[in-house]
Amino acid sequence: MPDVDVSLMKTALSAVERRLHTRRSGGTASFAPAKAAFQSGMASHARARGLLTVKPDRPFAPGFVTLKAPFLIWALRDATEASQILVDSHIEPMNSWARISFRDEGTISADQRVNFYFLWRNDVGADVVVDVSTYLMLNGFCEVHASHGWIWTPFWGASTIGQCDMTVNAELTVLEWWNEPPTEPLREPGQLQEVVTLSANGGWGFASAGQTRSEFVSNNFHLYYDTFAIPRDSVALFEVSLVANYVGYKGMVSVDFASYDGAMILCPSVELAVVNPLPGGLTVVDGGMT
Repeated sequence: MPDVDVSLMKTALSAVERRLHTRRSGGTASFAPAKAAFQSGMASHARARGLLTVKPDRPFAPGFVTLKAPFLIWALRDATEASQILVDSHIEPMNSWARISFRDEGTISADQRVNFYFLWRNDVGADVVVDVSTYLMLNGFCEVHASHGWIWTPFWGASTIGQCDMTVNAELTVLEWWNEPPTEPLREPGQLQEVVTLSANGGWGFASAGQTRSEFVSNNFHLYYDTFAIPRDSVALFEVSLVANYVGYKGMVSVDFASYDGAMILCPSVELAVVNPLPGGLTVVDGGMT
């Protein structure tokens, strides 16, 4: 991994995260940039397919690169730094982790996430096509609550009944860092894995205590991206995230991957498999040539 000035990277990443947040939020206002990103992604995909059509001049075996540690672990709320939710973090080859905890209540809506950022410079002397693979191991607790309403609400009136919904996902974002501004290739289904979805409705009446829904999470989640073209001497960035999206009225959400023994979010590495033939039959092994 090339040397990284983390403070400078945070400045650059802040702008990228704001654009990503707009894309993820959707809406008609974001269609024009989304269309441009789609067309750029189609062009990137075509370049990758073109590299894969090159016939090797000798027997070819895929090469592999392991990015063993992120250069940054960063917590964000709606694309703005949210250091208060990051209880602790640790960067170590094959053993990088974060602990997060937050609670939000009332009339609420947010995208809260912790990101592990990995970087790779293609210095193998040729354009490459890689398949990207990573894992998140999770051990934590998620909860939503909705308060009751005092009266039944007719369909034409304003509701007094609480409602709260939260989806927690594991997500992989792939960035073409050599472009200005950095761009994404075409999105693929393997970049997103649902961890848990919770929904609570408070009901109505004096006897109602509202409704709580909760779930312990203890599992690993595989995220991947196939056929990603990286030009020679260019840098690619990989963002591995645990994301909580929620909205509520008279609601409460709680996400806890910190406060009990073993609670954490573990992201050990990002694996790159170089799948196109390289000049002279060379093979990549952890970034070097053999």
